[in-house]
Amino acid sequence: MNPSEPVTLSVVNHAKGGIGNQLFQHVFAKSVAKKLGANLKTDTTFYGADPYGFHAQIWNLDPGAEAVQISSLSGSGAYLLKDSQIRALQELQTVPPDCQNLILSGYWQSEAYIDRAVAEETYQQLSAKAAAAVPADILKQIQASPNAVAVHLRRRDYAHMGICKPSYYVAAIEHIRKNFPDAEIFLFSDEPNYARHLLSSHGMTFTLVATGSDLQDLYLMSLCKHFVIANSSYSWWAAYFGESRGGLIFCPKEWVTIDATPSPCPPRWIQVADAVQPFAVAPDEVQRHGAALQKQRFDAAIRHWFAGQGDKTLRVNFDHLKPESVVFDLGGYKGDWTAEISSRYDAKVFVFEPIKSFHDQICTRFAGNPKVKAFQFGLGARDESMDLHLSADGTGVFGKGAAVEKVHLREVQSFLKQEGVEHIDLMKINIEGGEYDLLTRLIESGDIGKIDKLQIQFHDFVPNAIESRAKIIEGLKKTHRQSWEYYFVWEEWVRL
Repeated sequence: MNPSEPVTLSVVNHAKGGIGNQLFQHVFAKSVAKKLGANLKTDTTFYGADPYGFHAQIWNLDPGAEAVQISSLSGSGAYLLKDSQIRALQELQTVPPDCQNLILSGYWQSEAYIDRAVAEETYQQLSAKAAAAVPADILKQIQASPNAVAVHLRRRDYAHMGICKPSYYVAAIEHIRKNFPDAEIFLFSDEPNYARHLLSSHGMTFTLVATGSDLQDLYLMSLCKHFVIANSSYSWWAAYFGESRGGLIFCPKEWVTIDATPSPCPPRWIQVADAVQPFAVAPDEVQRHGAALQKQRFDAAIRHWFAGQGDKTLRVNFDHLKPESVVFDLGGYKGDWTAEISSRYDAKVFVFEPIKSFHDQICTRFAGNPKVKAFQFGLGARDESMDLHLSADGTGVFGKGAAVEKVHLREVQSFLKQEGVEHIDLMKINIEGGEYDLLTRLIESGDIGKIDKLQIQFHDFVPNAIESRAKIIEGLKKTHRQSWEYYFVWEEWVRL
């Protein structure tokens, strides 16, 4: 380029979002072009994959609209302006002398970015396109109403932004009706069933407006005198275009509750505080729902377990057990399961019961059976002593029984080496929360591969029980497959 030649400047609008956002972007871009004496071009390629299914509808209202792709403008002479770099249109005084394309990227949601004459010209272009297509009856009804009230209730794609509270809508509408007895409500909503129910439940009559065209609905909304808008740029523009009619404009003081985006509403509008329900998830509700759904799954599993008589079938029927088989009963209690296995299969059973009174009962019960060997300790991840709360078959470290007994655990790998156990045909684990540490240790040491079949009762009263069980299952899958499961009741794993 010859340095003496003037640089031809273009303002390039990167369009995105719905109609309200498009209006902010287009009006600002056109205002900038007017201020700088530049050409205006628009890139609408965003709409080729818009996640909400929006279409570019504003830029081409201008008869002189020009399209361009920003991707073709990179390099020398291209400059980017973001809405965080200036706070008002008048702050943009000059651009670099070599600037050929000033690319605008942002939403520009403020009256400070608007040239009022450009906004009015855009509205006239919008009106010219929409007026010819809107239903004549609703157009006539709004124009004939001296106190038409536009109520915009937006919900469907807005929960993450913070939805306006029902109380805000009801209070604003009631205020207008008290002051203007002839007020006629025109309801605009992306969730009409909810909107109908809200107003009807408060005895409000209204006309639901839904032409099927967002552009036409915006135009009809702008013809009303009074406005109750959502925290939405869509109804912001309807109120802004219709403000000259001198009615009341109610808007939420808060705009977007997920970040610090300021409200674009002018201070002259009636800004209602605490009108928006913030996007938030109450931790106590999450905990309550989580506990409830866990209980629901557990209750269903235990019903199915008892309906199928699992204690009399799955827990005691083992085709692979023989007299030479080795069985571990972890959590022997009074020895009932050991007795069933011993009588059915004459297997060698190692039974572990750390509570003295229960251990003594087991010793007495099997005093004449040399194939049953009882141990007054449990197996775990390490050698340690702990206090157990005594509560019949619910005895454990996480129990709530009044009586407490100090018990001992032996590290499982060292115990297996001491006893010379290289293979276990069946291991039953019901140790009131101790299963997590034990199984983790078995998996880490590799001793899990010595066990042909495991029957495990996981307990959900242990902190982080669900996550811990899931992690153990991932470890078990490397050596075993799950043959059946009753969620947090009993489950069986068979070596691959």
